[in-house]
Amino acid sequence: MLPMITFLAFTLIFLISNALFSKINSKRTEVQRRLSNIKNADKLMKDEEVLSFKEKLTNSISEVLEKGFYRNSKDYRTEKLQKTLDNAGLSKTTTPLKYMSGLVISSVLILISSLALVYLLTFSAGKALAVAGLALLIYLYLQRFTMLRRITWRKNRMIRDLPYTLDLILVSVEAGLSFDGAIAKVVSNIPGPISEEFAKTLKEIRMGINRKTAMKNMSARCGVKELSSLNTSIIQADELGVSLSNIIRIQAATLREERKQKAREKALKAPVKILLPLILFVFPTIFIVILGPSLIKIMEIFK
Repeated sequence: MLPMITFLAFTLIFLISNALFSKINSKRTEVQRRLSNIKNADKLMKDEEVLSFKEKLTNSISEVLEKGFYRNSKDYRTEKLQKTLDNAGLSKTTTPLKYMSGLVISSVLILISSLALVYLLTFSAGKALAVAGLALLIYLYLQRFTMLRRITWRKNRMIRDLPYTLDLILVSVEAGLSFDGAIAKVVSNIPGPISEEFAKTLKEIRMGINRKTAMKNMSARCGVKELSSLNTSIIQADELGVSLSNIIRIQAATLREERKQKAREKALKAPVKILLPLILFVFPTIFIVILGPSLIKIMEIFK
């Protein structure tokens, strides 16, 4: 058992050291890769791209998942995970298979490291397995929690920036720009998730995709009700020939009114939410301060 634990510990140390070394030298390695690609462009079109150890490992696991785990239910699982990555804004940097590969690699590393560490400290296989399983469950829960928090933050940021975005689109359209030009103004002047989504939509339109399809794709990627309502209004205005500036002005006013209503709703909920902390923490302290001296005197009288 001890040789296996030593081998696992050595493997873990090697992987962590390699990850740290890759992180430290990532920028220099990227620059060197780009220079080599420029110098050997013709050759690299035919040869396989040079990948790092992490990329090779991730791609290998992606191929295994694609051939095995995703073979029977590939479409459903991939679409569901792709929608989650789109809502979190991670689809630009990763794919469902690469995300699952990274999750499998990190889960295996955490399982091995916790198992080896607890066994070396306690020399109990049962405790090591229990702690390793608990650590794996906690890690998977934290991964899911982090993803949901990222999605919630992104949606709230888009809802917050949407009225200002509509104001800029309205000013641009009234100044004589087309809708595509107004979107380009939004992309260049307003940073954030909503700008990224408009940039994707503008790219799809320039690639030849119909504006209606591109707007529907943006609604599906974001999952924000207000943005979906805006896209539906713009599509209907485009089909019916209604003035786009009037539609955008009405939508901006509606969004601001909804924001005011949500603020009033939260203000009305505040007294109810503060009731429980008052009962559990504030009132007992006040009773102790007010009634404490009286109780002490009553106890002295009875003694």
